[in-house]
Amino acid sequence: MAKKQSDKTLATGIWNGVAIRYFLLILLGLVGLGLSLGSFQFVRNLEQTESRHELDERVHDYVNSIEQSLVVHLESLHSIAGLFNTTVGVDREEFHRFTDNILERLSNVQALEWIPRVPAAERRDYERIARVEGLSGFRIREKGPGGDMVPAGKRDEYFPVYYVAPLKGNERALGFDLASDPVRRAALEKARDTGEMVVTGRIRLVQETGESYAFLAFRPVYETNYPHNTVDNRRRHLSGFALGVFRVADIVETTLAKRSRPSGVDIYILDESAPADGRLLYFHPSHLRDGQASPGPTGRILNGYHAAGAMQVADRQWTVVSKPLPGYFIGNTTWMPLMTLLGGLVVTGLLAAYRAVELAHDVYHLGSGVNYDTYRVAV
Repeated sequence: MAKKQSDKTLATGIWNGVAIRYFLLILLGLVGLGLSLGSFQFVRNLEQTESRHELDERVHDYVNSIEQSLVVHLESLHSIAGLFNTTVGVDREEFHRFTDNILERLSNVQALEWIPRVPAAERRDYERIARVEGLSGFRIREKGPGGDMVPAGKRDEYFPVYYVAPLKGNERALGFDLASDPVRRAALEKARDTGEMVVTGRIRLVQETGESYAFLAFRPVYETNYPHNTVDNRRRHLSGFALGVFRVADIVETTLAKRSRPSGVDIYILDESAPADGRLLYFHPSHLRDGQASPGPTGRILNGYHAAGAMQVADRQWTVVSKPLPGYFIGNTTWMPLMTLLGGLVVTGLLAAYRAVELAHDVYHLGSGVNYDTYRVAV
């Protein structure tokens, strides 16, 4: 009787041990599955981090390249200012000879111009001299209400486009009084008062027929025989401005053509010094986009993941932004995360299968009525 009670207790203990081993088997599977999924996520995140780092490096390369190109282009204005500082009475032919050398080196310049300060009393003289020099019909003009060019209204002084190179393609700009436009006038006055180069926000050129944006860079020139160490002296002895006209897209496209660009990335250039509705200077949509792409509202450009780098352009700050399309990082992943997941699942499956076979073997023999004494070690 006592032996039967002992065997019953032993059997209960053995079957409890079997239940625990079943639980451990399930736990092994769950832990293995969790480790496999965790390893998959870890490797995938590691690859995405590498992709983001690579994108950041590309943006910094873009910033350095564009900034260097802009420095070279803006340096041309210092050269023109030097010409007017060292040469008395620079005429139209001399200006063209000088700027031809610059334009040969810088193919992305829309125009290099000389903007003289013209007092109202000298307006007719400037117009007459320009016509004598071959610019028939030359007049100092401004934009009328309908957008057409009309004779400039009466003002104390004018700042017309007097010399321009190259002339071809820029004829419409000749005679345009920059002081008649608020954006241009603000840049003129800032350059005049500070004595430093000033760059405008984005503008539409008078001679522009497309949709691209441009910017102007002003370098003030003062009468050499007079001091210009104060704002009052600079205003009084201003001769005019060396002016550069540059299309943003022309400079950026030529510069980035020398760099590899990742697929699936939109590129933006923003003017951080401009109001919110005038910040977008340039947009290059990814070639993976279907159909015509638009940049959308400026405020959304910096939403979501993006890589950005800042640059200084004279007195303004620009930002280059690379923004991946949805799915960019998934598309750039390798097979490694999936192989890690499959490897983990295979190892987990093999271990679980081995333990399951072992457990099934024990349960079979227990169910066959084998003497419990044989299985005392199992509990």
